[in-house]
Amino acid sequence: MGLLSGSASVARFQVFDRPREPDFDALAFEPIPPGSERRESAGFVPMEPEAPYRIGDDLFAFRLRFDRIRPDPTAVAERADALARAELGGSGLATLPSARRKELKALAADEIARATPPRTAFVEGVLEGDTVYLGTTARARLGAAALLLRQLGVHVRPATPWAGTDTSALEPPWLRLAEPGASVLGCRFLAALIEEGEVMAEPVDGAARLATPDLRVALAGAVHVELFRLLEAGAELVAARLLTEQGRFRFEAPTFRVASLALDVAASGGWIERLDARLEPIRALFELLDARYAALAARFAESARQDAAAGDETLSPVAPRA
Repeated sequence: MGLLSGSASVARFQVFDRPREPDFDALAFEPIPPGSERRESAGFVPMEPEAPYRIGDDLFAFRLRFDRIRPDPTAVAERADALARAELGGSGLATLPSARRKELKALAADEIARATPPRTAFVEGVLEGDTVYLGTTARARLGAAALLLRQLGVHVRPATPWAGTDTSALEPPWLRLAEPGASVLGCRFLAALIEEGEVMAEPVDGAARLATPDLRVALAGAVHVELFRLLEAGAELVAARLLTEQGRFRFEAPTFRVASLALDVAASGGWIERLDARLEPIRALFELLDARYAALAARFAESARQDAAAGDETLSPVAPRA
Protein backbone atom coordinates (compact mmCIF):
# COMPACT_ATOMS: atom_id res chain seq x y z
CA MET A 1 0.00 0.00 0.00
CA GLY A 2 1.17 3.52 -0.69
CA LEU A 3 0.45 6.73 -2.53
CA LEU A 4 1.71 5.59 -5.93
CA SER A 5 0.16 2.15 -6.35
CA GLY A 6 -2.28 -0.31 -4.83
CA SER A 7 -4.76 0.54 -2.12
CA ALA A 8 -3.87 3.75 -0.30
CA SER A 9 -3.55 4.05 3.46
CA VAL A 10 -3.13 7.72 4.27
CA ALA A 11 -2.38 9.74 7.38
CA ARG A 12 -2.72 13.50 6.95
CA PHE A 13 -0.64 16.01 8.90
CA GLN A 14 -0.83 19.76 9.29
CA VAL A 15 2.40 21.70 8.86
CA PHE A 16 2.80 24.57 11.32
CA ASP A 17 6.42 25.43 10.53
CA ARG A 18 8.72 24.59 7.60
CA PRO A 19 11.48 25.98 5.41
CA ARG A 20 10.43 27.29 2.01
CA GLU A 21 12.59 24.68 0.26
CA PRO A 22 13.22 21.60 2.47
CA ASP A 23 16.67 20.09 1.90
CA PHE A 24 15.77 16.40 1.65
CA ASP A 25 19.34 15.55 0.63
CA ALA A 26 20.57 16.74 4.03
CA LEU A 27 18.86 13.69 5.55
CA ALA A 28 19.37 11.30 2.66
CA PHE A 29 19.22 7.62 3.47
CA GLU A 30 22.56 5.91 4.12
CA PRO A 31 22.75 2.10 3.87
CA ILE A 32 24.03 0.11 6.83
CA PRO A 33 27.61 -0.94 5.98
CA PRO A 34 28.20 -4.73 5.88
CA GLY A 35 29.49 -5.99 9.22
CA SER A 36 28.58 -2.74 10.96
CA GLU A 37 27.39 -2.62 14.55
CA ARG A 38 24.51 -0.38 13.45
CA ARG A 39 21.11 -2.05 13.46
CA GLU A 40 18.93 0.69 11.97
CA SER A 41 19.10 3.42 9.35
CA ALA A 42 16.43 5.82 8.08
CA GLY A 43 16.34 8.75 5.68
CA PHE A 44 14.83 10.34 2.59
CA VAL A 45 15.07 8.99 -0.95
CA PRO A 46 13.37 10.23 -4.13
CA MET A 47 10.22 8.54 -5.39
CA GLU A 48 12.38 7.05 -8.14
CA PRO A 49 16.19 7.02 -8.52
CA GLU A 50 17.50 10.43 -9.55
CA ALA A 51 13.96 11.87 -9.55
CA PRO A 52 13.46 15.43 -8.24
CA TYR A 53 11.84 16.06 -4.88
CA ARG A 54 10.02 19.15 -6.12
CA ILE A 55 7.32 18.16 -8.60
CA GLY A 56 5.17 21.30 -8.65
CA ASP A 57 4.51 24.69 -7.13
CA ASP A 58 5.16 24.12 -3.40
CA LEU A 59 4.63 20.40 -4.00
CA PHE A 60 7.26 17.83 -2.99
CA ALA A 61 7.21 14.04 -3.27
CA PHE A 62 9.53 11.78 -1.30
CA ARG A 63 9.96 8.36 0.19
CA LEU A 64 11.25 7.51 3.64
CA ARG A 65 13.39 4.40 3.70
CA PHE A 66 13.77 2.37 6.88
CA ASP A 67 16.39 -0.40 7.08
CA ARG A 68 16.50 -2.56 10.16
CA ILE A 69 18.56 -5.59 11.10
CA ARG A 70 16.73 -7.93 13.43
CA PRO A 71 18.61 -11.17 14.18
CA ASP A 72 16.44 -14.28 14.20
CA PRO A 73 15.69 -15.08 17.88
CA THR A 74 15.85 -18.84 17.32
CA ALA A 75 19.26 -18.54 15.69
CA VAL A 76 20.43 -16.29 18.53
CA ALA A 77 19.23 -18.77 21.16
CA GLU A 78 20.95 -21.69 19.42
CA ARG A 79 24.22 -19.78 19.06
CA ALA A 80 24.09 -18.64 22.69
CA ASP A 81 23.57 -22.24 23.82
CA ALA A 82 26.54 -23.36 21.71
CA LEU A 83 28.75 -20.67 23.24
CA ALA A 84 27.57 -21.64 26.73
CA ARG A 85 28.32 -25.33 26.14
CA ALA A 86 31.79 -24.52 24.84
CA GLU A 87 32.55 -22.39 27.88
CA LEU A 88 31.18 -24.96 30.32
CA GLY A 89 33.26 -27.71 28.72
CA GLY A 90 36.49 -26.02 29.69
CA SER A 91 35.45 -24.68 33.09
CA GLY A 92 34.18 -27.73 34.93
CA LEU A 93 31.08 -25.79 36.04
CA ALA A 94 27.59 -27.29 35.83
CA THR A 95 25.97 -23.99 34.90
CA LEU A 96 27.09 -20.49 34.02
CA PRO A 97 26.21 -17.43 36.10
CA SER A 98 23.20 -15.54 34.75
CA ALA A 99 25.32 -12.45 34.06
CA ARG A 100 27.67 -14.51 31.87
CA ARG A 101 24.76 -16.10 30.02
CA LYS A 102 23.45 -12.61 29.22
CA GLU A 103 26.87 -11.65 27.89
CA LEU A 104 26.97 -14.74 25.68
CA LYS A 105 23.46 -14.02 24.41
CA ALA A 106 24.48 -10.47 23.49
CA LEU A 107 27.58 -11.85 21.74
CA ALA A 108 25.44 -14.35 19.84
CA ALA A 109 22.98 -11.64 18.81
CA ASP A 110 25.83 -9.51 17.52
CA GLU A 111 27.28 -12.41 15.49
CA ILE A 112 23.93 -13.28 13.94
CA ALA A 113 23.17 -9.61 13.23
CA ARG A 114 26.43 -9.15 11.31
CA ALA A 115 25.41 -11.98 8.98
CA THR A 116 21.77 -10.88 8.64
CA PRO A 117 20.77 -8.60 5.74
CA PRO A 118 18.60 -5.62 6.67
CA ARG A 119 14.86 -5.60 6.13
CA THR A 120 13.71 -2.57 4.16
CA ALA A 121 10.45 -0.66 4.33
CA PHE A 122 9.34 2.49 2.53
CA VAL A 123 6.79 5.17 3.35
CA GLU A 124 5.74 7.41 0.49
CA GLY A 125 4.94 11.02 1.28
CA VAL A 126 3.82 14.29 -0.25
CA LEU A 127 4.39 17.77 1.15
CA GLU A 128 1.83 20.14 -0.33
CA GLY A 129 1.87 23.63 1.13
CA ASP A 130 0.86 23.24 4.76
CA THR A 131 -0.24 19.61 4.43
CA VAL A 132 1.69 16.34 4.49
CA TYR A 133 0.20 13.07 3.27
CA LEU A 134 1.99 9.90 4.37
CA GLY A 135 1.17 6.57 2.76
CA THR A 136 0.79 4.51 5.93
CA THR A 137 -1.35 4.32 9.07
CA ALA A 138 1.16 2.28 11.08
CA ARG A 139 1.80 4.08 14.37
CA ALA A 140 5.52 3.27 14.58
CA ARG A 141 6.20 4.36 10.99
CA LEU A 142 4.26 7.60 11.44
CA GLY A 143 6.17 8.48 14.60
CA ALA A 144 9.52 7.87 12.88
CA ALA A 145 8.39 9.84 9.82
CA ALA A 146 7.28 12.81 11.93
CA LEU A 147 10.65 12.79 13.70
CA LEU A 148 12.58 12.80 10.40
CA LEU A 149 10.42 15.60 9.03
CA ARG A 150 11.06 17.63 12.19
CA GLN A 151 14.81 17.11 11.76
CA LEU A 152 14.32 18.49 8.26
CA GLY A 153 12.63 21.58 9.71
CA VAL A 154 9.11 20.48 8.72
CA HIS A 155 7.09 20.47 11.96
CA VAL A 156 3.79 18.65 11.74
CA ARG A 157 0.88 17.53 13.87
CA PRO A 158 -2.06 15.23 13.02
CA ALA A 159 -4.53 17.10 10.79
CA THR A 160 -7.77 16.37 12.62
CA PRO A 161 -10.78 18.73 12.75
CA TRP A 162 -10.23 19.11 16.49
CA ALA A 163 -6.49 19.88 16.17
CA GLY A 164 -5.41 22.65 18.52
CA THR A 165 -8.38 22.05 20.85
CA ASP A 166 -7.97 20.48 24.27
CA THR A 167 -10.32 17.48 24.24
CA SER A 168 -8.89 15.74 27.30
CA ALA A 169 -11.98 16.52 29.40
CA LEU A 170 -14.16 14.70 26.84
CA GLU A 171 -12.20 11.45 26.63
CA PRO A 172 -13.71 8.41 28.38
CA PRO A 173 -11.02 6.96 30.66
CA TRP A 174 -11.71 3.42 29.37
CA LEU A 175 -11.20 4.28 25.68
CA ARG A 176 -7.57 3.59 24.84
CA LEU A 177 -6.31 6.51 22.77
CA ALA A 178 -2.54 6.24 22.90
CA GLU A 179 -1.69 8.24 19.78
CA PRO A 180 -1.11 12.01 19.73
CA GLY A 181 -4.17 13.93 18.59
CA ALA A 182 -6.57 10.99 18.89
CA SER A 183 -10.00 11.81 20.33
CA VAL A 184 -13.38 10.27 21.05
CA LEU A 185 -14.78 13.06 18.87
CA GLY A 186 -13.65 11.01 15.88
CA CYS A 187 -15.66 8.03 17.13
CA ARG A 188 -18.75 10.21 17.64
CA PHE A 189 -18.29 11.73 14.20
CA LEU A 190 -18.08 8.34 12.50
CA ALA A 191 -21.27 7.18 14.21
CA ALA A 192 -23.10 10.38 13.21
CA LEU A 193 -21.77 10.12 9.66
CA ILE A 194 -23.16 6.61 9.22
CA GLU A 195 -26.46 7.43 10.91
CA GLU A 196 -26.89 10.42 8.60
CA GLY A 197 -26.65 8.09 5.59
CA GLU A 198 -24.73 10.24 3.11
CA VAL A 199 -21.69 8.02 3.64
CA MET A 200 -22.60 4.34 3.85
CA ALA A 201 -21.14 1.60 5.95
CA GLU A 202 -20.25 -1.28 3.62
CA PRO A 203 -23.57 -3.24 3.61
CA VAL A 204 -22.41 -6.73 2.56
CA ASP A 205 -18.69 -7.22 3.10
CA GLY A 206 -18.54 -4.81 6.00
CA ALA A 207 -16.24 -4.44 8.96
CA ALA A 208 -16.38 -2.39 12.14
CA ARG A 209 -14.66 -2.13 15.50
CA LEU A 210 -16.44 -0.80 18.57
CA ALA A 211 -15.58 -0.36 22.22
CA THR A 212 -17.45 -0.23 25.53
CA PRO A 213 -16.06 -0.09 29.06
CA ASP A 214 -16.20 -3.89 29.23
CA LEU A 215 -15.85 -5.12 25.64
CA ARG A 216 -13.94 -4.66 22.41
CA VAL A 217 -16.18 -5.78 19.55
CA ALA A 218 -15.15 -6.62 15.97
CA LEU A 219 -17.89 -7.08 13.35
CA ALA A 220 -17.55 -8.51 9.85
CA GLY A 221 -19.99 -9.21 7.02
CA ALA A 222 -23.49 -7.69 6.91
CA VAL A 223 -22.82 -5.53 9.98
CA HIS A 224 -25.66 -2.99 9.80
CA VAL A 225 -28.15 -4.50 12.25
CA GLU A 226 -25.61 -5.31 14.95
CA LEU A 227 -23.71 -2.08 14.33
CA PHE A 228 -26.74 0.12 14.97
CA ARG A 229 -27.77 -2.01 17.96
CA LEU A 230 -24.39 -1.45 19.58
CA LEU A 231 -24.45 2.26 18.79
CA GLU A 232 -27.88 2.54 20.39
CA ALA A 233 -26.44 0.72 23.41
CA GLY A 234 -23.78 3.40 23.78
CA ALA A 235 -20.70 1.79 22.22
CA GLU A 236 -18.06 3.98 20.64
CA LEU A 237 -17.39 3.30 16.95
CA VAL A 238 -13.61 3.10 16.56
CA ALA A 239 -13.36 2.11 12.87
CA ALA A 240 -15.60 1.05 10.00
CA ARG A 241 -15.40 0.19 6.32
CA LEU A 242 -17.20 2.90 4.33
CA LEU A 243 -18.36 3.59 0.79
CA THR A 244 -18.14 6.99 -0.92
CA GLU A 245 -17.79 8.33 -4.44
CA GLN A 246 -14.03 8.37 -3.86
CA GLY A 247 -13.99 4.61 -3.26
CA ARG A 248 -14.20 1.98 -0.53
CA PHE A 249 -12.00 2.50 2.53
CA ARG A 250 -11.63 1.93 6.26
CA PHE A 251 -11.90 5.00 8.41
CA GLU A 252 -9.91 4.98 11.65
CA ALA A 253 -12.04 7.37 13.64
CA PRO A 254 -9.96 8.52 16.67
CA THR A 255 -7.02 9.50 14.44
CA PHE A 256 -9.02 10.64 11.37
CA ARG A 257 -7.02 8.35 9.08
CA VAL A 258 -7.99 6.55 5.89
CA ALA A 259 -6.86 2.96 5.33
CA SER A 260 -7.14 0.59 2.36
CA LEU A 261 -8.68 3.18 0.05
CA ALA A 262 -9.46 1.45 -3.24
CA LEU A 263 -8.44 3.84 -6.03
CA ASP A 264 -9.61 3.09 -9.54
CA VAL A 265 -7.29 5.54 -11.28
CA ALA A 266 -5.91 4.95 -14.75
CA ALA A 267 -3.15 7.48 -15.37
CA SER A 268 -0.98 7.58 -18.43
CA GLY A 269 2.51 9.01 -18.45
CA GLY A 270 5.12 8.85 -15.73
CA TRP A 271 5.01 8.54 -11.97
CA ILE A 272 4.33 12.25 -11.41
CA GLU A 273 1.16 12.09 -13.48
CA ARG A 274 0.12 8.88 -11.71
CA LEU A 275 0.75 10.40 -8.29
CA ASP A 276 -1.22 13.53 -9.18
CA ALA A 277 -4.14 11.43 -10.44
CA ARG A 278 -4.20 9.40 -7.21
CA LEU A 279 -3.83 12.44 -4.95
CA GLU A 280 -6.97 14.02 -6.40
CA PRO A 281 -9.46 11.53 -4.87
CA ILE A 282 -7.44 11.42 -1.65
CA ARG A 283 -7.74 15.19 -1.28
CA ALA A 284 -11.43 15.03 -2.21
CA LEU A 285 -12.10 12.35 0.40
CA PHE A 286 -10.49 14.34 3.21
CA GLU A 287 -12.37 17.46 2.07
CA LEU A 288 -15.61 15.48 2.26
CA LEU A 289 -14.81 14.19 5.74
CA ASP A 290 -13.83 17.68 6.93
CA ALA A 291 -17.05 19.15 5.54
CA ARG A 292 -19.25 16.47 7.10
CA TYR A 293 -17.45 16.91 10.44
CA ALA A 294 -18.18 20.65 10.38
CA ALA A 295 -21.82 19.99 9.51
CA LEU A 296 -22.36 17.31 12.17
CA ALA A 297 -20.14 18.60 14.99
CA ALA A 298 -22.94 20.31 16.88
CA ARG A 299 -24.81 16.99 17.05
CA PHE A 300 -22.10 14.77 18.53
CA ALA A 301 -19.82 17.24 20.32
CA GLU A 302 -22.61 18.15 22.75
CA SER A 303 -23.22 14.49 23.60
CA ALA A 304 -19.51 14.08 24.32
CA ARG A 305 -19.62 17.04 26.70
CA GLN A 306 -22.71 15.67 28.44
CA ASP A 307 -21.08 12.27 28.88
CA ALA A 308 -17.93 13.86 30.28
CA ALA A 309 -19.97 15.92 32.74
CA ALA A 310 -21.89 12.81 33.83
CA GLY A 311 -18.71 10.77 34.17
CA ASP A 312 -20.01 8.37 31.51
CA GLU A 313 -21.82 6.48 34.29
CA THR A 314 -24.74 5.48 32.07
CA LEU A 315 -22.63 3.74 29.44
CA SER A 316 -23.00 -0.02 29.19
CA PRO A 317 -22.82 -2.53 26.34
CA VAL A 318 -26.54 -3.34 26.61
CA ALA A 319 -28.30 -0.27 27.97
CA PRO A 320 -28.68 2.85 25.78
CA ARG A 321 -26.96 6.06 26.79
CA ALA A 322 -29.33 8.31 28.75
